[in-house]
Amino acid sequence: MASLRAKWALMGVNFFIETNRMEPFLAVYLIEFHKWNPVWIGIVSLVMNGMMLVLQTPAGDFLDRTHYKRLVTASATVVAAVTTASVAWTSELWIIVLLKALEGAAATIFLPALMSLTLAVVPEKAVPHVVGLTETSNKIGSVLFTICAGIISYYLYPDVGAMFFMLGAGGLAAAAFVFIIPAQSIHHDRARSAQNCRASQTESDTHNGGGKTIRYREIFRDRNVVAFALYSFLYHLSNAGIVALVAQSVSHEDLKTGLTFTSAALCIFYFVQAPTSFIVGNNCERFGYKKVLLLGHIMLPVRCAILGVLQLFYPNQYAITATQIFDGLCSGIYDTMLPLVVVRLVRGSGHFGFTFGLMLTCWRLGHGVSWLMSESIYNASSYATAFFVLGGVGLLTMCLLAFGVNIPPAAPEGKENDKLEEKV
Repeated sequence: MASLRAKWALMGVNFFIETNRMEPFLAVYLIEFHKWNPVWIGIVSLVMNGMMLVLQTPAGDFLDRTHYKRLVTASATVVAAVTTASVAWTSELWIIVLLKALEGAAATIFLPALMSLTLAVVPEKAVPHVVGLTETSNKIGSVLFTICAGIISYYLYPDVGAMFFMLGAGGLAAAAFVFIIPAQSIHHDRARSAQNCRASQTESDTHNGGGKTIRYREIFRDRNVVAFALYSFLYHLSNAGIVALVAQSVSHEDLKTGLTFTSAALCIFYFVQAPTSFIVGNNCERFGYKKVLLLGHIMLPVRCAILGVLQLFYPNQYAITATQIFDGLCSGIYDTMLPLVVVRLVRGSGHFGFTFGLMLTCWRLGHGVSWLMSESIYNASSYATAFFVLGGVGLLTMCLLAFGVNIPPAAPEGKENDKLEEKV
C-alpha cells in the first residue's frame, strides 16, 4: 500500500514540478514586452545554468548521502516556485540574473531527487515502467500549464504576467506532494544504486544506508560514463536553443498571436512527448537502450534542417509551430532514457546520485551555451543560420552516440554483487 501511495505521489510531484517549462515564454515576454536585447536572454540562461553547472554534481552526491530527501526536495521546489513567479513583478536585468541564479541552485535538486526517490520506492525491474509513467505525468502537467499560459496571454493581453504566478503555484503544489511519499517506504541504499552491495545486507540496512560504495575515481575511469557525459553535453548544445528561436520567430510578426503560437508550439511538444515517454518506458528493455536513443536523436538534425528551409523559403507560423512534433519525439525518448542509462552504468556502485548529477551538469552546460550560441548567431545573422548550425552539431553528436558510447546490458539476477566486488 505504501509503495502504491509513493508511486502516485511521485506522479503528482512530476505533474506540478517546474522543469524549465516557461523558458520560451520568458524569452518572448522579456524581449517583446520589455524590449530586452536577445543576447541578455542568453546571459540569464548562462548564469542560471552556470549555477547548475557548479552545484549539480555536488547536489547529486548530497542526495546519495542524505536521509532527508523529502525535506530537501520540497524546500528546493518552494524556492524555485518563488523565483519563477518573480518575473511578473520585475524586469531589471541584474535582479532577474540574481533570482535566476538562486533558481538554478534550487533546480539542481529536482531531477536527481525525483529519480533517487523513484529508485528508493520502486523495485528495480519496475523502474523503466515507473519512469515512463512519471515522465508522462510531467508532460501532461506541462500541456495543461502551457494551455493555461496561452489562454492567459491571449485574453489578458497585454497584462500576461499572471502566467508566471500560475507556474509558481504549481511549484507549491509539487512541494506538498513530496510529503505524501511515505518516509518508511524509502530505501536509502536502493536510492543510490547500492542495495546489492552486500549479500548479507538486511532490510534495516537497506532502509538506513549500510551498503558499500566504490571510489569516486572509478566512476571517472569508466569510459562509458565519460563518453555518455560528453554525449549529454553535445546533445543539449545542439538542442536547447531551438525552442527559444522557434518561439521568437513565430512571435515576431504579431505579439498577441505570437504568444498564443508559442503556447501552441509547446503544447504540440508536450502532447507528443507524453505518449512517447510512456511507450519508451514500457518498451526500451525489449528494443535496447542504444537503438532507442539513436532513433530519438535522428529527429534533431531533421528538425533543424526543416526549420532552416522554412525560415528561408516559407516562414509560416503554422508550419514552424508544427516542427515541434520532432522535438516531442526526440525529447520524450532522451528524457526517459537518461536516468535509465545512468542506472545501467553505475549499478551497484552506490553513486547513482553523483553520476546522475554529473550527467545533468553536462546537460546544464550544454543548455546554457546553446542558448547563448543560438541567440548570438541569430543576432549576427538569421534564424536560418542558427538552425543549420545547431543541426550540424546534432549530426556530430549522433555519430558520437553511434560509435563512441557503449551502454552495458541489463545485469542478470544475482550478478550485481560480483560486479561491485570487482570494482572495489
